[in-house]
Amino acid sequence: MGPVNFSNLSMSNLTSRNKRQLPHRVRHPASLLSIFQNSPISRIFYIQHFNLFLSSCHCDIVSRSSSISPKMTSLMGNQSGTIGYSFSEPTSANVKQHSFYPYTDNGGSTLGITGADFAILAGDTRSTSGYNINSRMVPKVFKIGGDDETGEGATIILSVVGFAADGNALKEKLDTVVKMYKYQHGKSMSVSACAQRLSTILYEKRFFPYYVHAILAGLDEEGVGALYSYDPVGSYEREQCRAAGAASSLIMPFLDNQVNSKNQYIPGSGEGHALVPKKAEPLDKETAKKLVQDAFTSAVERHIEVGDGLQMVIVTREGIEEVFHALKQD
Repeated sequence: MGPVNFSNLSMSNLTSRNKRQLPHRVRHPASLLSIFQNSPISRIFYIQHFNLFLSSCHCDIVSRSSSISPKMTSLMGNQSGTIGYSFSEPTSANVKQHSFYPYTDNGGSTLGITGADFAILAGDTRSTSGYNINSRMVPKVFKIGGDDETGEGATIILSVVGFAADGNALKEKLDTVVKMYKYQHGKSMSVSACAQRLSTILYEKRFFPYYVHAILAGLDEEGVGALYSYDPVGSYEREQCRAAGAASSLIMPFLDNQVNSKNQYIPGSGEGHALVPKKAEPLDKETAKKLVQDAFTSAVERHIEVGDGLQMVIVTREGIEEVFHALKQD
């Protein structure tokens, strides 16, 4: 019998007549494996046709495993798992799912401090997207309820930080509400009423929230500074000071110590646990303004999303004052 042409082996031509023509040593899987390995045909062709031959001949490899050497069994297992084609493998690429994420964080920080007769909101003017600076002059503190151009007539101020587009939308909506209230009732909305209304506006959007941290400030009915801080879905509380935004974790401990007198003790009052804590007292306006500048000067040194300029808005009985200071631009 002449040499066997293994290139013609396939499911279609492996009939009973073909199998009878094969030498006895070829019908055995181990013998066939050695012949295929020594032949010049490709490894992929070898694996494919060897599997087809086993299926056609109905060879029971398990029953013949005693006659196959461990080395040959290991080779068959490794190659069949890594080389060749399997119909169980996916024949197409994974499904691509397109998505849309509507939010981004434009960086920056804001803070607020109140006193006996004033309220201050401040924020830097840098707008970022990741490591890119979009603009060096984007204010984050706004006058609410005043003239569209000058802000004259406003008694309430609002700061927003987070997603700049949502911040502008929230500011415009609250400004419209306050103006409509003044038009309908003939008087300005109080800061406490405005705080409640802002909470309602944020809560209405709880299923698709405004991605901002808002701080509202003004003077209450007694002329005392009032400050309200919010989370994105409308929960709020009145505080003496609050920081929000990228550098809030840097600024808030500073405010806790300097404004709320946390971890401060009266000198000479004792030793160890006998020390008497210092009670928090209302700050005067000039001291508060200096603390605001110090807080942002320090934050700029430690956070890349804060810088360029400092916008400070102060509410008093005389009206609203707006001040700008330069910050580092690196």
